[in-house]
Amino acid sequence: MRYELCGMVWVTPAANPPDRPRPPPNAAINSVPSPYFPVLMLELTLRVALRNPLQHKLRSVLTLSGIVMAIQAFSQLGTIASAWYAGRLLVREHIAL
Repeated sequence: MRYELCGMVWVTPAANPPDRPRPPPNAAINSVPSPYFPVLMLELTLRVALRNPLQHKLRSVLTLSGIVMAIQAFSQLGTIASAWYAGRLLVREHIAL
C-alpha cells in the first residue's frame, strides 16, 4: 500500500507477498519440553553458583562472615528482649548479666 502525508510518501510491505515463502511455524512453541530440562537448569545453576565463590574468595568470606554476624546479633537481641519481657534479666549496678 502507498501512503502520502504532507508530501512524504512511504510504502508498507504486503502482509504475505507472493514471491516470499511463508516462514515455518515456531518449533519452540509447538514442541513438547524435554524431560531433562529441569535437570539441565539445575546443573547450570549449580555450576554458576559454585564457580563464582571460588573465583572471588575474599568477597565470599566477607559475605559469609557478615551473614553469620547478623544472625548472631539478631539471636542475641531476641534472647535479651525475651528475657527482659519475662522478667528474668538480671541487672546489677546498671550492668546486665
